[in-house]
Amino acid sequence: MTISNEKLGRINVEELRIVLSDFQEQLQTRADIDTRNKKLSEESLKNIVCDGSDWHDTYQLTHDAVINLMSKLYQFEDKDFDSYEEFETFMDNQEPNIATLSMLNNTINKQVDCLRLFGQRLNVLISLAQSDDDKFMKAIRLDKSLITYPPLAQRIIIAEQTTDEVFFSRLSRALTGKTTKFDQHSQLQFLLAYMYEDFTVDTLSEASAYDLFCVQLKVYPDTAGAPKSLFRYIQRWKKKRYDMKI
Repeated sequence: MTISNEKLGRINVEELRIVLSDFQEQLQTRADIDTRNKKLSEESLKNIVCDGSDWHDTYQLTHDAVINLMSKLYQFEDKDFDSYEEFETFMDNQEPNIATLSMLNNTINKQVDCLRLFGQRLNVLISLAQSDDDKFMKAIRLDKSLITYPPLAQRIIIAEQTTDEVFFSRLSRALTGKTTKFDQHSQLQFLLAYMYEDFTVDTLSEASAYDLFCVQLKVYPDTAGAPKSLFRYIQRWKKKRYDMKI
């Protein structure tokens, strides 16, 4: 069976290829930025994050809103750059400067991470984290600097005032833990999150899921038992999507 030209709800396979390509490109951009940041001095990093007071504000925006904001602030669609360093040099001479761009790039990276790790939009997670400790811990594990974000820092102050040792024990694990256990099959998880939001995951049968994710997009190992194990994975993923514990 092949579904290369079959519609999956409102999404077709070619559209998913584009989504996957954009995802991979964003991961590479993030890797380039991480490499650059490790080489910067503390003073240079301070200039990028400024006082940090508004660093997380854009986390409450949707992905489309962040992209639209970048498009309005920066008019560089018609320019070609040979390297990220060349792009940075160009941006340093623009207004707003590289600090604002870094903040927006960071937001996009966290949006991608939130989808691939937790199957949830970042702005939704941040909103829920303000009243749900499970979501709070997921947010902190995603970005440890969120303990300084006033809407979330309030929960820490309350825990301190009430001597909530259980909360601080969980917070300690979130701060020191890694996202490794959520990172398996991250490309598959990203696509599932994309399709889930478009109400198309439930259109997948065992056979069509295998053909899509193993044969065509190659985001799940194509082993002898792949059709059944993949479909079980998808069913578990859907069940855990909103109540995954850290």
